[in-house]
Amino acid sequence: ESKMSPEELRKMVVTPRGTTAAGLAAMEKLGTSESLIAAVEAATKRGQEMAKENS
Repeated sequence: ESKMSPEELRKMVVTPRGTTAAGLAAMEKLGTSESLIAAVEAATKRGQEMAKENS
């Protein structure tokens, strides 16, 4: 698990004016970035629950 914030991680991997930056800009413009974050958080939580159930 990283101690870095999502913003710090994004800055490390997104090339300015690159394809990922363009995709993120489109998501932010349409307001879908919050939905994606919620989906990843929900999937992470469920994965942790499943790991506990199987241990």
